[in-house]
Amino acid sequence: MEGSGNPNQPVNLLSGFVKVFYKGKDGVNVRKAPCMGDNVDQVVFDGVYTVVGISAEGMWYKLKSGLFLTSDKRYVQFIEKLPTASSNMVKVEIPDLNIRKGPGG
Repeated sequence: MEGSGNPNQPVNLLSGFVKVFYKGKDGVNVRKAPCMGDNVDQVVFDGVYTVVGISAEGMWYKLKSGLFLTSDKRYVQFIEKLPTASSNMVKVEIPDLNIRKGPGG
């Protein structure tokens, strides 16, 4: 299978997170090595996982757990930093909006 990976390939450092969004019934395989084959450790259906590296060929994220997850954009999305509450800003277009420090009048 072309592009299936090499279990002995080097892993380059990469810091960030990967979000699994694939909703298929079969889920996404988390593997013991950066390659296809009989090395599935678990199957995930969603979630955000900490990334510590990426395989030399760029096809596999190395997770903090030491396991590997595909980098295929059809199943996962790499996120450099997790969004914080302060980064979720909205624009309000009401000129007479009252802003209070807490509940009440």
